[in-house]
Parts: sequence; C-alpha cells; structure tokens
Amino acid sequence: MSIARDTDFGGASFAGTSWFGNASFAGDAAFHKASFTGMAWFAEASFAGVALFGEASFGDGPKFTRASFAKEARFDGTSFAEDAEFDNATFTGIVDFDRATFESGASFTGTTVADVEAVQLMPAGWVVQSEPDASDGRGWIVRDQPERSSDRDEVGESSC
Repeated sequence: MSIARDTDFGGASFAGTSWFGNASFAGDAAFHKASFTGMAWFAEASFAGVALFGEASFGDGPKFTRASFAKEARFDGTSFAEDAEFDNATFTGIVDFDRATFESGASFTGTTVADVEAVQLMPAGWVVQSEPDASDGRGWIVRDQPERSSDRDEVGESSC
C-alpha cells in the first residue's frame, strides 16, 4: 500500500486486525488519539513525513518491526496494553515516547536512531546508546541495565 498524501486517522477506531504492514506513507501520517482494539500491523511500514501516534491506544501488541521513521515519530501519551514490538526499526528524526505507557512491555531489539540527540524521551527501561566512535550521532536503543554490584555480600542481598 502506498499513500502519496498526508493521511489523517486521528481519533479513528480500528476494530479487529489493522493491516498497515509494508505501507509507504509519503506524507505525514496522523494516528493521534486513534484506538486499535485488535492487532495493529505496521511491520516494515515507512513513514517519510511526520508519524503522529500521540495519545493513541493499542489493545493488542502493535508490530512496528523493521518500520522506518524518516522525520518525527511521536508516541507521546500513547498506551500499549500488550507488548509493543519496535525490533529493527529505524528512527532518523525526533523520537518521543513522553508519557507513553507499556503495560506488558516493549521490545526495541536491533532498533537504531540516526541522531541520539533527537531522541526526546524513551519508555522506562530503555535508553539510547551512542555508537562508539560515531561522529555523526548514530546510536541504537538498548535495555537500561542498572549496574550490578557483585562485590556486595551483605545479609539479605544476593549477587545477580
């Protein structure tokens, strides 16, 4: 599916499976305040313009696997009831997950960002890590692993 113009699904309700897999959005794609009660497939979708998913709600876990976001990707205030998959997605512009809630979790395995400075907020448990020796600001999204201390052997604590 190729959509040549700006698309506005803001406030729309999608029941059942919503298939946008492999879709190519040439303009801005607005899904803000949309409601997806079934599975939402955006796997391998490409967003050339701004992708607005702010305050949208996803009932089943949405799939954004291998999706590419060329400009802004806004998921501010979005709620994800089931696991959200962003594995191997590519973010080239601004990334914003401010106030997004992930009730069951999220996966960003292999996800890359073109400019770590453009990432405004990530979901809890995830951070953006700069690529070593990258002068162009490239990086990727990784699980936030708190430092573990193997030196602590106090009573009631165990080493991880």
